[in-house]
Amino acid sequence: MSTIPHSSVPESTWQSGFMRLMPAIQVHANITFRRLRPVHREEAVAEATAAALVAYRRLAAQGRLHVAHPSTLALRAVQRVRGGRHVGGHQDSANDLMSPPAQIRHNFQIASYNTIDHETGEWIWSAIE
Repeated sequence: MSTIPHSSVPESTWQSGFMRLMPAIQVHANITFRRLRPVHREEAVAEATAAALVAYRRLAAQGRLHVAHPSTLALRAVQRVRGGRHVGGHQDSANDLMSPPAQIRHNFQIASYNTIDHETGEWIWSAIE
């Protein structure tokens, strides 16, 4: 994981700049992830916002805030989340059956086939061949 160098840009300057862009970034992420379940959508939007923040901070450290556009930051942040990359440096494994990137890449879905017998109240274990 790379470190972000300190810059001559005051902390409050880049933070207030990001706060002005954040609503547009979150709207883009909410639209992109609208088909996810609410819990997963909230997590994906938060992860995309964090990724955009890290990218914006890096641009501030490089003195390149003039190229920071909300649409570009949002697009790249959403692509990071869809690719399974996280802000903390961890990446979802493409070979882990439970990871969303593996399910997308290999075109399969994990589902529960357990049902309950409403007459007896007992679980019925079923499998699909």
